[in-house]
Amino acid sequence: MINRTNPFSGQSIDLNEEEDRLYCIIKNAEINEQYTKMQKAIDLLAVEPPKALSDFAAAMEEGSAKAG
Repeated sequence: MINRTNPFSGQSIDLNEEEDRLYCIIKNAEINEQYTKMQKAIDLLAVEPPKALSDFAAAMEEGSAKAG
């Protein structure tokens, strides 16, 4: 488990490896001002958390491989 702390609330949570990967995608999108990408990830989690997590992470990795 990986412990992450919300920079705004100070609340901490333990994330598994997949959850942490998605968290990093969301935070990096935020830092790089890719708000559409960030919002899509957040929306997916709100609709169907477990499946969305793995599907979104796989799609982002695939997109990164094509871009690189």
